[in-house]
Amino acid sequence: MKESISVFCRVKPSKEAARHESSTVDKLKQLEIVVPKLDTDGHVNNKNELHRYKFNEIFEQSAYQDQVFSKVAKPVVDSVLNGYNGTIFAYGQTGSGKTFTVTGGAEKYADRGLIPRTLSYLFEQFMSDDENDYKMQISYLELYNENGYDLLSPAHDFKGLEDLPKVTILEDPVSGIKIRNLQTFPVSTEEEAVNQLFVGDTNRSIAETPMNMASTRGHCIFTLYIESRRSESSIIKRSKLHLVDLAGSERIGKSSVEWKSQVAREGKYINLSLHYLEQVIVALSEKKRDHVPYRNSILTSVLRDSLGGNSITSMIATVSLEPRNIQESLATCRFAQRVAKIKNEAVLNEELDPSLQIQRLKREVNQLKEQIRLQDGSPNARELLTESEKHDLDYQIQNFLKDPDPETVMNLDGDMRKINYSIKRLKKVANSSGRPEGIVRESGESSSNANVKHGAKQFQITPEELIRLKEILEQRDTEIAVLTQLLKKERRKPRQTAQYSPEKYTNPPLDPASSSTVAVSDDVSSNILKMSSNSMSEGRKMAFERWRADVYVEDKSYREQKKELGELILQAKAKGSKIHENRAVVNRLKGELTHKQEQIAVREATGHSDNELVQKANDIRREIEINRRNYQDAVLDLKKIKPEVEHLKHSIERQRIEMHKKFDKWFQDEAERNSLRSSSAASFTAEEHASRPASRASQATGVSLTGDAQADSDIQAFIQARQRILAQRQS
Repeated sequence: MKESISVFCRVKPSKEAARHESSTVDKLKQLEIVVPKLDTDGHVNNKNELHRYKFNEIFEQSAYQDQVFSKVAKPVVDSVLNGYNGTIFAYGQTGSGKTFTVTGGAEKYADRGLIPRTLSYLFEQFMSDDENDYKMQISYLELYNENGYDLLSPAHDFKGLEDLPKVTILEDPVSGIKIRNLQTFPVSTEEEAVNQLFVGDTNRSIAETPMNMASTRGHCIFTLYIESRRSESSIIKRSKLHLVDLAGSERIGKSSVEWKSQVAREGKYINLSLHYLEQVIVALSEKKRDHVPYRNSILTSVLRDSLGGNSITSMIATVSLEPRNIQESLATCRFAQRVAKIKNEAVLNEELDPSLQIQRLKREVNQLKEQIRLQDGSPNARELLTESEKHDLDYQIQNFLKDPDPETVMNLDGDMRKINYSIKRLKKVANSSGRPEGIVRESGESSSNANVKHGAKQFQITPEELIRLKEILEQRDTEIAVLTQLLKKERRKPRQTAQYSPEKYTNPPLDPASSSTVAVSDDVSSNILKMSSNSMSEGRKMAFERWRADVYVEDKSYREQKKELGELILQAKAKGSKIHENRAVVNRLKGELTHKQEQIAVREATGHSDNELVQKANDIRREIEINRRNYQDAVLDLKKIKPEVEHLKHSIERQRIEMHKKFDKWFQDEAERNSLRSSSAASFTAEEHASRPASRASQATGVSLTGDAQADSDIQAFIQARQRILAQRQS
């Protein structure tokens, strides 16, 4: 796809802006700037007063950041998501609003620039796209005085930009430009990406100049590397997006700075690199030119693909139409017109992944083998599937439905018997609201009378199996009845009821000293118990409450791990608060530093020097550096806490599962004992049971009896088992 570079213009808000108008001509926006003639130019003056420049879009002084993003960046970002390389760069004189456009302001959320809005938009697209899998990495490069520096270096012991690791530009005849020592950091969330952007921005070189009190003194290139793949395809798309904030050009003579000063030296390198950039633009805009001088500077080498190469590029020209800046603004517009003549040929960056291709071919081979078996016919086509084969198919169907991989297939060996059986099973799952558990053949875990009723016809359940299932159901009904009666008695005690209510069985009674920290971690891992409770019958739930309160002795390490998890979560929250606090402090100090620099510039302009103001500005710089380090330390600490939290979560989950296993064993043992006692109690005659005063039983057990022989024997068996366990604990 071959298309011209899109150029946009943004006018900086100013009360003294020169007279200008914008109109639409041939589907393009035209900017008209009026520069009146001066009497000092003499009587013979043939200069043009009206200057016209065409752009794809013109953003007036009242334009908002979201409007700039939707017009300038969004089309390029969409192309990058489709596999094309993209570049967005801002060009203009110093103080015209390039950095504000690209990175945004620090005070208001609405002032976010192109980079943070691009990150937010990308992760929104990642989350909403179900057909593709995405991976993204970030790098941040600054070109300062013709040297490249990695702004995302994890080093903490540097005081200035020169202490950061330098990068080296290498040229590969096959793959193009390579940048050595430039680290790329994978990011999986918008928060991680914004944190990397903030770290890089705090490392950028900023200095005060007469034209701009907070002038960026180097070209910054924020690059996103995106890899995408369709779930069913072995083709991978790799694209990159350059977001470039060029340093502003500045006339040394006009700025009235000393020629040997640091600001003048920086301005000389900035102007030289922009001059080389213009040479490349001129060479590309001339059709007869065969040689393009990309190698003259690091900037043009890095942006080689973006200018006349494999990239979809947009440029935004920032202009300040104040009378003192009008000539520089006209030069910026002329530069933009040259850029608009360049045509890039963007190519879709996709390649075949050999490993994924091998997996896909293996699946195709298995499918072809099954087709051959299907056409030849199975030698056992007339025979019925054995119970073992049915069990294997059920297990295979379960794994097939639970596997999140959309490319998972079932190996049925081209056997029509297995195919028909699997279709019937899948139909059953569809009729049971898509629950994979519906595949499991009815056994002791059945909980539905309908499944038992139709089980003999669908799954050939034997009469003995049906009898056993009915006995299990009757036993559970008995448990519910017995424990419901017990619950009615216990509900008369409001304090105990609050302690053992069904809604609170996932949170055991804790000592007050640890309740504040454990409460944080209980909601993290309580889902395990909730899931387990859903699969329990009502009788088992009630028994679980009693067992956990009276029988189960919580492991000391379990309590310590919950306490440690709560402390780690509190630490993570504290680190997060510290990160936001340091970020706010840095932004505030930057504003104070800008104010001090303005005061220093005013004093120097009047011929006075104030050492106290200079010292305060230096102190603010040191505070910014301290808070920047604290910010980086907090981010690193937060990253270290995360794996510890995950480890503790898994450990707590394992212990909760072990607790449920112990309860299952205890419940089974008690059920066997109660069954024996119930059978012996049922042998008593009704007259003997009636002759026994109910008050005596009530006094012995503390529970009112019902008068029914079977129910009363069950109640007594349960109470005796509980009293025996309590006696064992007391001894």
